[in-house]
Amino acid sequence: MTDLSNSQVLSSETTSPTHSFLPKITYTGIVKWFNIDYRYGFITILDKNNPKNNVDIFAHKNDIKSLIRYKCLIQGEYINCKVTNSDKGLKCIDITGIDNNKLLCESNPDLLKKLILCQYIEKTNPNLSFIKMS
Repeated sequence: MTDLSNSQVLSSETTSPTHSFLPKITYTGIVKWFNIDYRYGFITILDKNNPKNNVDIFAHKNDIKSLIRYKCLIQGEYINCKVTNSDKGLKCIDITGIDNNKLLCESNPDLLKKLILCQYIEKTNPNLSFIKMS
């Protein structure tokens, strides 16, 4: 059981008042979307007790814990992370995968190559939208 008396509770004006996060607790979430070009996206933190209270929190590439060169998150991927307060609101830090702390881009490099190739083709020729991955 976690002692909440000495912990700082994080909350944001952008979320409803029922959302509060403890900074040292690891939360499970799902990637709502992540833009490889802009290197950021949003993660939906899953509330096991009340699924209607799931909240979207900002995630940046620099907060992904990975040793590979091209860090990214794939839409629909389940992750573990911690939540902290920044000057712009809540954000996810220490983002890792749920499978031995490996993200999909680490455990399946071919998937990452296909994702990058599909995004490049979609940008250079939008008429080829049939190869969209998302």
